[in-house]
Order: sequence, then structure tokens, then C-alpha cells
Amino acid sequence: MMRHLALKIILVIALLLGGGFVWFVNHVSAEPPLATPPVDGFVVFTGSAGRVPFGLFQVVKGFDGPLLITGVHPDAKLADLTGADGLAQTDISRIVLDYTAQTTRDNVVVTNQWATANGLRTIGLITAPFHMPRSLLLFQQSGTTLTIHPTPSQPKPASFPMLMREYIKLLGAYLYII
Repeated sequence: MMRHLALKIILVIALLLGGGFVWFVNHVSAEPPLATPPVDGFVVFTGSAGRVPFGLFQVVKGFDGPLLITGVHPDAKLADLTGADGLAQTDISRIVLDYTAQTTRDNVVVTNQWATANGLRTIGLITAPFHMPRSLLLFQQSGTTLTIHPTPSQPKPASFPMLMREYIKLLGAYLYII
């Protein structure tokens, strides 16, 4: 009797986790918004390819507010990141690099501090689509007063192991483990 109950519990947990993963994959695979509403600043959470260039593209296409790139490798310089992307010196002066963040939670802390110091109320969050749910959850858990507008970059599609790893991290964030 106890064994059957344990098996049923395990089956229910497996179905919930599997169903959650299917929801997660469908959610992060959805078409991104066509345009980001007006924001006071943009923040790029570094990581997978495409995020930093997408953030710089916002400046090139005319965004004239500040841009924070957080979680930058200690050896990277602004010139390494910008290259020849058509940025004028006035554009470059509005870009801030953060070298301190090591985790997504650190990115959120740094972003909140930067936004407060710059009097920002709304930001566009640039990260990979698969990374967006956890990033938004961590902002919510931080108690931020910022309005966050998801602005997903469009890197190559994430692999199954990458999606599974991010889903597990999302579950860990919900449980305040990560």
C-alpha cells in the first residue's frame, strides 16, 4: 500500500515537472514583442551570444538613454565589445560596463543599484529568451520598484541541455535555492 502511494506521488511529481518543462520551452520559444515600450535605460545580462550586440543595436538605432552591460568578463574592454558597430563617442559615453556580477542574481542587484543611481524607473532587459523567465523572477524577488520590459535578444535556438539547465535554475530560483 505504501509502495503504491509512493509511486503515485513520484508519478505526479514527474508529470508536474515534465509539464512545467513543456510550458517553459513553449514560453521561451514564443515570438518576442515587436517593439519595446519606451524605457529610461537598457540593461544587458551577458552570457550567450547575441546579447551584447543586441544591446548595442538599441543605441545604434537611436536609443539615447543609458545602457548597462552587466557581468562583463574582467579582461574585456568597451572597445572589445563595441568594435565597429557604428557607435559615436557620445553613444559610447552612455554605456556602462559592470565587472562585478557573477550570477544572474548579482546582475539584478547591480541593475537595481545602477537604476537607482541614475533615477531610472523603467528599463528594457536584454537577455536570451530562455534566460528571461528566471531573470524576471529574480527582479520580482529583489523587491525592485523598476518596471521591467523584457527585450529578448535573438541568439541561435537553445539546445535541449541548455533549456533543461535553465529550467532547473528557474525551479531553484522559485525555491530560493539559486
